[in-house]
Amino acid sequence: MARKIAPSKRAFLVAIAFIGVLTIVPNRWLRPWTSDLAAVVNVPLEPFEYAGTKIRTWFRPARDPLSGEPEQVQRLIVDRDEVHALYRAAQLRVEALEQEISELQDAQRFHRGGTITPVFAHITGRSPGRGGGPVRLRAGTRQGVTPDTIAVYRGVHLIGRVTNDVRLLSSRLLPITDRAAQWVIGIILSPDDPTASISDAPRVHLKPLGNGTLSGEIERARDVRPGDLVRLADLSWPDSAQGMIVGYVKSVDHKDDDPLRDVVVVEPRYFAADLDAVTLKIEQLDELDEDGES
Repeated sequence: MARKIAPSKRAFLVAIAFIGVLTIVPNRWLRPWTSDLAAVVNVPLEPFEYAGTKIRTWFRPARDPLSGEPEQVQRLIVDRDEVHALYRAAQLRVEALEQEISELQDAQRFHRGGTITPVFAHITGRSPGRGGGPVRLRAGTRQGVTPDTIAVYRGVHLIGRVTNDVRLLSSRLLPITDRAAQWVIGIILSPDDPTASISDAPRVHLKPLGNGTLSGEIERARDVRPGDLVRLADLSWPDSAQGMIVGYVKSVDHKDDDPLRDVVVVEPRYFAADLDAVTLKIEQLDELDEDGES
């Protein structure tokens, strides 16, 4: 005869199983409802927290260096500090605007394809636990952002491209160094000769390693050195991305199982995780005239 489990024990086992499931569920799945639950629990506690704060400040009031000064002097000092704060805030705003203008001008100057509209997009969110993972941008379809729109920094440094997750006012950017990003094809050039022909430049298929670098193989006979410049030459990317800087050669090592090839490691100069904003290069379709010519 099968042994029956008492209802109390059954409830205990179900609770244990439920807790076990919660320990392996990703945090991002739990965050939406756990944050709401925490907010509900905190509501009845807020009056007690407020009362505790008032009691603490009553017993230990904040130290005010101006308490010994006349009231008029205190007012003048406060006004002075407010003016200084506003002045510094204005300086920081001017600096931010100058950076935005510089970014937009660089994006236009280095572009060699069709017509583009540069859009300055702030980074509003980063992937938890993945320093080099996708980031959320404050720019979406309203600004003309579409999937595969590329993002650059300082006009020429390729940061990544927008995924299919494009909303009205936001979009998701996948950096070129993310492990989920596709391989890219680059050409390796010497930074000492910016006008050198690219026809004989070595090409390399670069795979993102997930640690902030990309790696590929080249023939050992090619003269590639640390510090060489790597530019994008990949037709699977939009025209606005061609020629953008992928990064710089970090190291060149012999491949152990192939004596005729070297392994090249490329590291970008800038990473999405370290930036406050990027410039999106929005490609515009050229309008055709009545004869069908642009």
